[in-house]
Amino acid sequence: VNPPRSCGPKCSPIFASTISTSSHQPAASLFYHSAMEFPMHIGGELVRTDRPQQVTLPYDGSYAGTVFEAAREQVDAAVEAAVAAVPAMREMSRDERSAILRRAHYKLIEQKQEMARAISSECGKPIKEALAEVDRATRTLLFSSEEAHRLSGEVVPMDASPGGKGRWAMTVREPLGVVAAITPFNFPLNLAMHKIGPALAAGNAVVHKPASSTPISALRMAGIFEACGLPKGALNVITGPGGTIGDLLTFHKNVAMITFTGSTDVGL
Repeated sequence: VNPPRSCGPKCSPIFASTISTSSHQPAASLFYHSAMEFPMHIGGELVRTDRPQQVTLPYDGSYAGTVFEAAREQVDAAVEAAVAAVPAMREMSRDERSAILRRAHYKLIEQKQEMARAISSECGKPIKEALAEVDRATRTLLFSSEEAHRLSGEVVPMDASPGGKGRWAMTVREPLGVVAAITPFNFPLNLAMHKIGPALAAGNAVVHKPASSTPISALRMAGIFEACGLPKGALNVITGPGGTIGDLLTFHKNVAMITFTGSTDVGL
């Protein structure tokens, strides 16, 4: 597969020299986050709260960046943004969803070094392993892009039973709606792409809650998706402890499916 010559204006990195003091800011204005602050992505906006949290390197505690802890207000806003994006995702053709995922695949390849450094700084992986994780994540996006073209129903002959002679059944795959994705610390980028890529390929909207200790790569990836043409609200990333916002998210009435990687205790 040959990469496109250009991702177009929606896939061009936009640099910001200042940080706004307001709590909401258009996401495209901070494709690269400055001053090591990484706001949440909710409905196409960058959202800060009055509860900043430092992300540190596990090895020596050195500073990696600042994120912002969500509360019920931000969880509800993220789910509402995803609900609002569901019609747009459902109406997109399989080829349109595939194209967005493929552009994100190529953009992540371009940002490989920066993303690997982010992974290494937040979870303490050697840079060699972080680079390998980025490679895996790019392939996950590519596979998701390809699968978007293959999503289809099935026609089944019903004549296994005498009453079904001359009859056929047809199944159609349809998006579920809002998918809540909860990911762990050990593979913060690739495991996120294993959940987000297929969900978007199938026409769903996603609310992603990364692990509290490793949220930076997820927030960077949300910026990549937005810059590559994903509709506003189709991918929202909220940050904070799983014991509070994780519970709010998983029990939310408008979440149609939960996908997570975690311990038995988490699942129970």
